[in-house]
Parts: sequence; structure tokens; C-alpha cells
Amino acid sequence: MRLCFTICTYNRISFLKLVIEDFLKELDIVLNHLKSSNPARIKDEINYIELLLIDNNSTDATKEFYLSLINEIENSKRFQTNDSLKISFKYIFEANQGLSHARNAAIKYIEESNTDENENTEITVPQQAHYLIFLDDDIRLSDYFLVKLFDRLSSQEEKELIASVRIIPNWLKPVNYISFIPPLALSPSVFPSHDFGEETKEYPFIYEGLKVSNPIGAVMIVERNVFKKLGIFNIELGVGSSNKGFGLHEDTEFFRKAISYKGNLKIFYWGDISVSHPVTEERVSPKYINSWYFKSGKSLTWLALKKPELFPPEQAEMIGFPLSLTTKSPKFLLNILKIKILSIPLYMILKALSLFILFISSQFSFNRHLKVWLNAMLMKSLGEISAMQSLSAKMTSNEDLPADPLLTNSH
Repeated sequence: MRLCFTICTYNRISFLKLVIEDFLKELDIVLNHLKSSNPARIKDEINYIELLLIDNNSTDATKEFYLSLINEIENSKRFQTNDSLKISFKYIFEANQGLSHARNAAIKYIEESNTDENENTEITVPQQAHYLIFLDDDIRLSDYFLVKLFDRLSSQEEKELIASVRIIPNWLKPVNYISFIPPLALSPSVFPSHDFGEETKEYPFIYEGLKVSNPIGAVMIVERNVFKKLGIFNIELGVGSSNKGFGLHEDTEFFRKAISYKGNLKIFYWGDISVSHPVTEERVSPKYINSWYFKSGKSLTWLALKKPELFPPEQAEMIGFPLSLTTKSPKFLLNILKIKILSIPLYMILKALSLFILFISSQFSFNRHLKVWLNAMLMKSLGEISAMQSLSAKMTSNEDLPADPLLTNSH
């Protein structure tokens, strides 16, 4: 079994050093574990481990740091092993800005590696299950993270799978205006948090009354053949996307494709394996929360309108109302909503009114928790409208993209 741990990074060397330090410590634990009395399963199953760094056009000292580290490790022979286990370190520079570009570069790398295996008999990488394991560049690995993960993968009956682990937020600045409990719940993905206990679950699942539809991208374990079935990450979405403003949810689209896949593809939450994610002062600021919600509203609406097959009508929303009200409504209702008052369609007036109510409510709220939530919902709504306008503009430019159902003449 070959495991390619991949860190995609851009100008975050201070965080990057910490997660790589954690990884190297975990490798030491693995090697010590292999010397123990009963490591047979790991010995038999795991025979190639690599740490791949995708430098997504960083301008800091990321490249110098990692190449120097590789050189130091090779000279010290710190991770020199016998023929049954190979450990390697790889650096790739990806000039195309954006997290999706960086992740796709890793997918391309493992595909080319497997092609080389088949064509060059001198390469000794085993032709077995090949997992790509994405790690965020600012997480911290828990003790025995690698040993637990190796044990899980070795014992897992399903080899072609997607999995995530428990993401525990590390609040660097305590705040009293953030809650994950309805009715004023903010999305845990903002910070991020993906903490749903220590038990193994299969997505989607219900946890303490909350429906959890899919994993998040902070830690993703994907068997390489899954990419052949689902495709790669959408470069129009994700952090640093060239599609201006659609800066989130490339992982959401990927996971939704996995859930919608008709074959025998399992998606697991492994709660017994965990990492921590620092929640910095910046992430808990209203400015960051509002920006996240605007991008989220814009990105999710883009997905719901452009790829409705990934979003069942009951799950897609627009300004707090099910999108199915516009996509599945009778034609006479659509015609009513298109009636113009002072040259403005009625549905646009209703959208503007909902935004106005959110804005006024947020300005006069003395409860900071409520105010933060209202502002977040306002920014999400503005993002949704922005996405609809962007797609409608492209539609009028004769691009094959969907428009707001209420702006079209057909039902």
C-alpha cells in the first residue's frame, strides 16, 4: 500500500513548519512501532510513505525551507529503512494560483507515478492501493496519528474510499458570540471544526440532531481510483480561484459527487483519528466571518444552479428559501413573481426586502451573538444574489451556463 501525504501551501511557512514537524515525529513513532512485538499488519500492508509538498506559488521561504529539510533528512539518514518500507519526500511547484490547482497537481503526480510503475520495471513502488491524503498546512497532528491511520487503512475492507477524520478546533482567542447550536448557529466549516465524536460513521449522518452531509477538506483520504470515477477538483471554485469571488467549496462539490455516485463508494468519518486546527484571532473576527459567508453563498449558489444534480431540491436554498420554489414552481407562479413594479421584477423586490430586514435587524441588535449571525446571513444572501447575477450575465453572453430560473422565459 502506498500513501502520499500531501500539503498544499501558499505563504504560510510558520504554520507549515509546525505540521511538518508533527509529521516527522509521527514517522519516528511509526518506525519505533515497526520494531515492536506485533506490527505485522502495518509491515504487510504499508510499504511506501511519501510527504509531497505542493508549493502554490509562494513568495516566502517555503521552497528553501523544504528543500533544505529534504537534504538534511537524506544526509542524516533519519528515515532510512529496509526494503520492506520506503519513505520519501517530494517538492512540486505549482504556478497556477488556487487550491484546486494545487490539489490537482498532486493527483497528476500520483497518476504519473503509477504510470511509471507500469512502464518502468526498475521502479520498485508496489502496484497496490494508492492513497492520496491531503493535510491542511495549518493543522496539528495528534499523537499516534499515523499509526492509527495506518492501522485503519490496513484493516479496512473497502479499499476504494474517501475518508475524513475528527477536526478539533483550537480556540486561540475565546469568544462568546459564536455558536454551532441552532437557531443562531454558524457553520463549523468557517473556523473550521468537524468534531462529531469518536465513533466511525458513514456520510451523510445525523449527530445530535444535526445533519452532516459531507466531510471538509482539512484532512481528506482518497484512494487514487476514486479520482478516475469522480474527476479532479473544480478550478472555478476554491481558495485562490481564478473565478472571482467563488473562493470556497471545491471540496464540497467533490464530496457531493462522491455521495451522488451510483457505484459502491464509501465515505467515512473516522472519529478515533484526530487533528487540531488553530482558530486564530483573524478567523473569529466579524470581517473574516462575513467574507467567508459571502464566498460560501456565492459558491454554493453557483453549484446549486450549475450542477443541480448534486443538490437535491430540499437541500438547496436561496435567501433562506428552498431553491425548488423557483426551479419547480408552477409556471403561473413564476409569471407572478416576474410582474414588474416600476420596472423591477417582483421577485427582486422580495429579495431586496429580505436583505433590508436582515440589515436593519443587525444594526439595531444589542446582542453581539445575534448581530454576528444576522450579518453573516446578510453576507450569505448577498453572495447568493451575486452568483445569480454572474451566471445570468454569462448566459446573456451566449455561454452555456444556467441563469436564474425567474429570468428565463421557459419553465
